[in-house]
Amino acid sequence: MQEHVQTLIDVVQAMAHAGRLRILGLLAEQRRTSTELSSLLSMKDVELARHLAKLREVDLIETSVDGTRTTYGLNPKALQSINKIASAARSTAPAEDGLAGDDGEKKVLRTFLRGDELIAIPENRRQRLVVLAWLARCFEDDVRYSEAEVNRIIRRHHADCATLRRNLVDEGFMQRDHGVYWRLKTAEPSA
Repeated sequence: MQEHVQTLIDVVQAMAHAGRLRILGLLAEQRRTSTELSSLLSMKDVELARHLAKLREVDLIETSVDGTRTTYGLNPKALQSINKIASAARSTAPAEDGLAGDDGEKKVLRTFLRGDELIAIPENRRQRLVVLAWLARCFEDDVRYSEAEVNRIIRRHHADCATLRRNLVDEGFMQRDHGVYWRLKTAEPSA
């Protein structure tokens, strides 16, 4: 987790410059050469090169070479990775905010959670569904997770990630296909 935090810090620091933000904005529109960027930004080549190097250092941009022409563009894989890291960091809401619902659900969460730590997996299915609904919120809609990523997210809350991962799928909170998991938008537990 610490390495993910450091990655976010590095990215934020790299973006904490108006010139680099302007470069990212232009590259979000389309791939560009350094000549195009320099002209659009009224920036000297040396200054542009320094900013591009900083953005490449944190993997926000990628380059491609076609003959003698080098173009720069946003790195979509890095952006997706950063989004997952940021999503995971903000997905650990306190138990009281874990579910909109009745007092019974909040009582279950108070019983089985200490902060963000699940102290026990409920044996009672109804209680387990409440806990699983809370845990499912740690995963973003429309994001695909590898099994290792699912395990890392669950492990922040409880050591038995295999049981909880299986319960999330079996009870209809998540779907699994060939080792890829995703949260169901209409996560309705099975009856």
